[in-house]
Amino acid sequence: MGDTIQIPIGKKSVDFLIGDCFIEYHPITIKHDLKSWRASEIFSRMYRELKGHKRDTFVEMLTEELGAQYFHRRRQLIDSSPEFKGHDLLLCCNSFDVYKMAIKRFSDTPPRWATFRAEWEELQRS
Repeated sequence: MGDTIQIPIGKKSVDFLIGDCFIEYHPITIKHDLKSWRASEIFSRMYRELKGHKRDTFVEMLTEELGAQYFHRRRQLIDSSPEFKGHDLLLCCNSFDVYKMAIKRFSDTPPRWATFRAEWEELQRS
């Protein structure tokens, strides 16, 4: 897929900076984003045991929580920098987030969602 710009902040970085708004693209992958081996094992066990709507709700809740934790860590990173403290931060976890939060916000003439999605999927394959 395409490259990010990687704006350095201390020893870490954020993907993009447009004006005074940072944009971080970070798809939540539960097994990757869980930092504890034990938490990962508990997730795997519960995922196997739950079915249907309960499983979907569990995954949605955990994905939301991990996204909020990641956002908080990026927010702390940005605010720890005298140069960037207080800049906006958008966390995009999927293509639709990128479209609605970044493309539509910063483009004077954004493409239609279907056009954007088709190009995104093409970039994913390349």
